[in-house]
Amino acid sequence: MLLQIVTGAPVWVWPLLALLIWAGLRSTRPRQTRIATFLLLPLIGIMSANSIASLANPVLAWTGFAVFYIFGMLSGFHWQRKWLRGTDGAYVQLAGEWLTLAMMMAVFWANFARGVALAIEPALASAPVFIGVYAGLVSFASGTFTGRAIRVVLYAHQNKQSMPAPRSCRQTST
Repeated sequence: MLLQIVTGAPVWVWPLLALLIWAGLRSTRPRQTRIATFLLLPLIGIMSANSIASLANPVLAWTGFAVFYIFGMLSGFHWQRKWLRGTDGAYVQLAGEWLTLAMMMAVFWANFARGVALAIEPALASAPVFIGVYAGLVSFASGTFTGRAIRVVLYAHQNKQSMPAPRSCRQTST
């Protein structure tokens, strides 16, 4: 049965998993990242909205999504503070952390499990417990990315005074 689950998944799932693992492992090391990149992270939540909308119990699904998304947002906002190391123009320096990998894997595997449940046991996918756990997990993970993006943008804005001017604006001595 496990082999059927693995081979029955769409082909694009495995390259996506490899890409997410690669990106998550990169985040475990200190790095410099464009601030604009963080603005893309909340799209994970928007992409999850389509899955939430298709769940059998929309009231439970959207309530769970809203509550856990806000909780995830607040958590991500709080946690991101300890990984910020500085800004340099359009870039932010970050300490290595494992949360990015963990949250990407949570979203990926929750969606994978939902797909398996829909294919093998549709009644399971419409059970209130499944809907609540799925919506809670996906929305919490998605919310952490939004909270982290907000923290990075605010941090960059607050530290704008200490950022060097862009190269084209710097004065050169002759």
